[in-house]
Amino acid sequence: MYNCEVTGRRYTGVFYIHIAVNILIVRKIETAQPQDKPYLLKDGGSLFVRVQPNGSKLWWYRYRLGNSPQTYSIGVFSKVTLEAARKERDWARSMIREGHDPTRP
Repeated sequence: MYNCEVTGRRYTGVFYIHIAVNILIVRKIETAQPQDKPYLLKDGGSLFVRVQPNGSKLWWYRYRLGNSPQTYSIGVFSKVTLEAARKERDWARSMIREGHDPTRP
């Protein structure tokens, strides 16, 4: 059951939340400029590129195993393509669904 905070109505049943995935394009990552603080370029599905102040671009996958939030380092953008990072995210997600930590093979 769900209580709407705005209207106060009570809802029951199944709710579907559509999560946008695969929203990054290679050009956007290539042209991302470093800033004073690190920032994220999100691809959806908890996959993102972290752009560091020194200009490096790192792939990360954020997940939750049990109650603890975790991050899985996939690699450097120049060595890991967008498609390869998405495949790695999908592999890590399947490992998590089976109850395994993708950082410990």
